[in-house]
Amino acid sequence: MLLRDVQGFGEADRPTLPSVLAAERLLTRQDGGWKAVAMSVLSRAGILSLGMAVVGEREHLARNAIAGSVLVELFVLWEVSEQLKGRASFARVA
Repeated sequence: MLLRDVQGFGEADRPTLPSVLAAERLLTRQDGGWKAVAMSVLSRAGILSLGMAVVGEREHLARNAIAGSVLVELFVLWEVSEQLKGRASFARVA
């Protein structure tokens, strides 16, 4: 069973965010987990950079976009790890 099939991470008919899937791959020690998380961070940094450039925030653009992206990714990793802990304790009870 994949994390995206667990309640709270989307149902089979609803898509799950790529960053959640990347975090799941990393935290469950699947191949390519670090690469998936790095791509998630870089993709998000690109989106943040574009948004900041559009609104005129160009000073330290790359630094701020990467910092924001890393903070979001840390939150995603924490949230997914909590969900995985919940799933593990649910599996022990069931």
